[in-house]
Amino acid sequence: MARAGGGGGGGGGGAARLVMRAAGNLRLILNAKLFKGMLISPLDGGKGVTFPCVNAADDGPASEGTEAASGAAAALRTFAVRLRGGDAQERAKLFQGQLEKAVCGLGEPAASEGAGEDADAAREGLEAV
Repeated sequence: MARAGGGGGGGGGGAARLVMRAAGNLRLILNAKLFKGMLISPLDGGKGVTFPCVNAADDGPASEGTEAASGAAAALRTFAVRLRGGDAQERAKLFQGQLEKAVCGLGEPAASEGAGEDADAAREGLEAV
């Protein structure tokens, strides 16, 4: 499961995160803050996307479900999300569009209202690579 969320805090700054959990046990796989200027690219074959981020859910002892990961361990890495199924290319385009929409809206007060419905449709069948 993956969910791109944004602007949920009461402040006007606007923030968005991409949270991904394993399908069975809901283990946290990815907890990444999206940032302005983030480059989101399609995978070869069009069945997924790649993006750079700092994963707050790295396997460090204090990082499971928290943001207490040390600054030294946090590094910008490139992640890929690959989709499965017959309509994977269409869902990958939708997922990429929603991520780009969330990134473009950063810093604007009501940036991502209504984006949740399309993101819910896009997250069916996601697999972390």
